[in-house]
Amino acid sequence: MTQLTSMHTLPVDDVETAAWHPTTTGLATSDTHGGLRTWDLRTATVSIECAHAGRIRALDYNPNLPHHLASGGSDGILRIWDLRNPNSPLLTAANHTHWICALHYNPSHDQLLLSAGSDTLVNLESAVSLSSACAADTHSDDSTRPTDGLVMQYDDHESSVYAVQWSANDPWVFASLSFDGRLVINTVPREEKYKILL
Repeated sequence: MTQLTSMHTLPVDDVETAAWHPTTTGLATSDTHGGLRTWDLRTATVSIECAHAGRIRALDYNPNLPHHLASGGSDGILRIWDLRNPNSPLLTAANHTHWICALHYNPSHDQLLLSAGSDTLVNLESAVSLSSACAADTHSDDSTRPTDGLVMQYDDHESSVYAVQWSANDPWVFASLSFDGRLVINTVPREEKYKILL
């Protein structure tokens, strides 16, 4: 049996959140000071000091592009980073007015990203220019082409939304859960779905 030894140890109260990479041995962690660190059990780490102005509360890797990592912080900002060149974020979206508590890439259509916040909102963002779909773009008409930005803001909750998850069965369906116990099932707007499919 192989035993892994710690490459670096942080005090428990310094680690805010963590996310395993879906296909590699990578792990992303954030600290309580807004720093972001990725760990690859085979190689060295990548650190981004002051990735957010406050705590990073949510992390998720792009399921199709292993070097892209999304982060959401107590500053209400969603950022997407390229870990090969972490000097500045590839995308910054400030569509929450308070903490981002959870975020998730769509596992089938990685241009879609959900974020949930303590402002009671769930945001559906499009990051098509940073997705695996960008390379395969065959749209001839610009009016039917998906674009980067906020697709839809869902305001079905009355309390902080702390969890959001895509359906494993239907790539257009997702659920969100708030502190008051409200579970809401929503779908990607039909117009956005057709922009992606057609």
